Amino acid sequence: MEYKKQSIETALLAIEPEKFQELCDCILQEEVAEYAHFVRTGSKPGKRKTQKGTPDTAFKLPNGKWLLVETTTQERDEKKKAFLQKLEGDIQKCLVKFPPKKVEKILLCTNSKVSHTEYQQLSKLTEPHGIMLEVKGLDVWAGFLTGRYQYLASDYLGLPLTNWQVTSLKQFLAGYQKTGFQPGLNNQFYARETELGELKKAMMEHPFIVVKGKQGLGKSKLCVEAIRQFLQENSGWGCFCITNPTSFESVFKELQTLLYPDRNYILFLDDANRHRLQLKDTLAFARQERDGKIHIVATVRDYAASSLLNEFADCTPTPFTIEALEREALLEILRSPDFKIRNDDYQRPILRLAQGNVRILVMLAQLAIEKQDPNVFKNVAEVYDKHFNRVQVDCELLKQSNTLKVLGLLSFFYTIDMEHGESFNELLRIFKLKEEDFRQVIEQLHEQEFIELSEDRQVAKSADQSLASYVFFRVFIRDGLLSFEDLLFNYFWTYRNKVSSAVISANNDFDLEVVREKITPYLRQFWKTIGNDERNLLDFFDAFWYYLKDECLAFIAEKIEQLPIVENPVFETKEKDNNQLNVEDKYILQLDDFLRYNHFQPYFSTALELGFDYVSRKPESMQEWFKTLTSRLAFTKEDRLHMFERNQSFWEFFSNCCEAGKSAHTSMISGITAHFMRTSYTVRANGISRNEISFYEFYLPDTKEIRALRASVWDLLRVQFARHPMLCFNALKQYPHFEHPVNKWVYEYDLPYLLKTIEFCLDAADFTHCFYVHETARLFKRMDIGSDAFEPLKGRFTGKAYRYFHILDRNFIRGSADYELDFDIDKYNRLKNEEISANFQFADLPAFVDFYETYQMLAGSPEAQHSSINESLDHLFVEHFRETLT
Repeated sequence: MEYKKQSIETALLAIEPEKFQELCDCILQEEVAEYAHFVRTGSKPGKRKTQKGTPDTAFKLPNGKWLLVETTTQERDEKKKAFLQKLEGDIQKCLVKFPPKKVEKILLCTNSKVSHTEYQQLSKLTEPHGIMLEVKGLDVWAGFLTGRYQYLASDYLGLPLTNWQVTSLKQFLAGYQKTGFQPGLNNQFYARETELGELKKAMMEHPFIVVKGKQGLGKSKLCVEAIRQFLQENSGWGCFCITNPTSFESVFKELQTLLYPDRNYILFLDDANRHRLQLKDTLAFARQERDGKIHIVATVRDYAASSLLNEFADCTPTPFTIEALEREALLEILRSPDFKIRNDDYQRPILRLAQGNVRILVMLAQLAIEKQDPNVFKNVAEVYDKHFNRVQVDCELLKQSNTLKVLGLLSFFYTIDMEHGESFNELLRIFKLKEEDFRQVIEQLHEQEFIELSEDRQVAKSADQSLASYVFFRVFIRDGLLSFEDLLFNYFWTYRNKVSSAVISANNDFDLEVVREKITPYLRQFWKTIGNDERNLLDFFDAFWYYLKDECLAFIAEKIEQLPIVENPVFETKEKDNNQLNVEDKYILQLDDFLRYNHFQPYFSTALELGFDYVSRKPESMQEWFKTLTSRLAFTKEDRLHMFERNQSFWEFFSNCCEAGKSAHTSMISGITAHFMRTSYTVRANGISRNEISFYEFYLPDTKEIRALRASVWDLLRVQFARHPMLCFNALKQYPHFEHPVNKWVYEYDLPYLLKTIEFCLDAADFTHCFYVHETARLFKRMDIGSDAFEPLKGRFTGKAYRYFHILDRNFIRGSADYELDFDIDKYNRLKNEEISANFQFADLPAFVDFYETYQMLAGSPEAQHSSINESLDHLFVEHFRETLT
């Protein structure tokens, strides 16, 4: 003890002023038994730095008076007389700052020794005012730190005097923060306000609370926040945390040293199943006769909750269960100031991978902040390794090979029925497991709530899907505890979708190269066993094409070569019906896989060539191929990351084939060109959960790649107009693709190309061309783009048929601008009738016949929809009938 005291005194003599002030405040907050308010004026908020302020610290006492604290350190070479003058100056500043009648005591805290004579000299300054003076010098602080405040000696003096079983809440949080990938607990509290209120209430009412829930749900964070707020709301309570589960020393003695017998305390044990001996000692300590209360809060994971509650049932534990957070609550955590992750490209993979596990969510969020790259989520094996290894530390059972094998089988099958002997025995035989061992592990996993077991103990089910994909990857692929070869050869045809999904998840979320290296040899062996069974080969390639790209494309090429060549094929794409078309052709579905990604060159180009070759020999499949191309070649966020390489590659391939006059390609000019002239795309994407599909709208960004690509699309359209006028005009009619909000920069960039196309490719005598020019001019004006650019063309594209249509058209949206009316339909119809009457006066029958032939052409055109020109004709008949009668 004397050695400890000497070490502490030496450290205190060298301590920095700001550290000494903090140390004194920590101890005084415990030592001043009752106070109504506590103020630190001599320190900067959030910083370990002093600032000018009198006093350094102040406690408002229950009687309304103040205890003023001045903290002063003596420099190494400072003479005693100068130091005494500093102390006198501190007292005088307090007397000036506070009216003496409001001060009960002035406390001088120093790292030096103050003699009795010096104390008498200092007290002469306070006695005339009836103020008590107290000096706590070097001996007092050394006594505190060798006694109940030993845990502070490490933080402030760097002297580890205890075995670290009992720490302050602050030290517990600091230690929690240092555990590598383990997320800390100092970030802001979110989402569990209801549970927070309920837990604080329970902490007051029940002496022993066990907070239970699955790993990673945020039990520790909830307890820490509840304790923080409880201490703020209930004066006279303190808190200590029980840590260091590897220590074999009794925590009883340490608690006896640190805790005042007349104070109230919350004692917190995180992951209490790891602290059973310490929990036993803590409960024994709490049962002692003492004036103060001891309430214990412990966290425990589901798999260990039952045994812990049973073991300490005589202490009447109160269970408090927390459930998984909903999606919005998890998003709130990601958007919080701690992470500021608001980008959907990061949110979606984090939520999908975490599957409601808050610990994994936080670890992934930290990874995202560190790497600043969405591609980091393509291999999160390290995150899951850290998480799973932590679970293994808590549970010896998970370190056993047989346990991992059973978990691996459940991660794949999800449910295993042990009652059906034949299939269950086959499973044991295939994976070389003994039934006795298997059932024993199942019982142990159920007891610790890693899995769910039916009442008759015959059906086992996985209970934690957040780890299922990782366990499959680890057991069947990376570590090879179970044979992927055995799984593939024995279960592929029965569980084809499960095998494929498990491999895809391992491929996408963990180490792609490891997955490819481990399983490809087995896939090649299995492929050779299928032989020439076309249906089975297609099913096999549908599941594993990614690992056998060359073999898959070679198989499709061979099948295409076997198809007869069709002379003068007729192709039909039916773009308008495209959205309702389901793709069922297995060869097109297989080729579709190669069109999804940017990094499959040259497979991408090969798949395109094979697809067009296929429909050339099988024209009836053209609609499905067209549907596949337009849906797969929507511009996406991933395309932007790869600078739209995939889109550019397709357009270069397609435009070259059109210039070469290949019929299968030119038949698609209308639909493909219209598709590439869009300014935004509705993209189908993976949802947050593993089986969820979502959609988002992707607006083309202003990049040099997009500008170059659009210029090429407009150039092809103009060049092909002379060869395929109807197809090209059908493409043009689908532009502009008016959306909300308007992707304005694209239309501004396109405008010169559009005007040039109209000028050189359209016919001013063709009504449909005239209608397109005027309608497009109206839409561009509505978007406030190039308002005057169309004026010369509008004058030119106004033939007789269009002039007739413009007069007869009753569409209020198109026509109201001519009369400058604001939603006055009645007035509009009256003015329209007057205009019609004034413009159509038939001098003889041939004049009327000429008009009527033009009217019939207009009435039968798609452009006349919603124009109500038949009402205009009725009006003319009535007007002329009246004239004839008169």
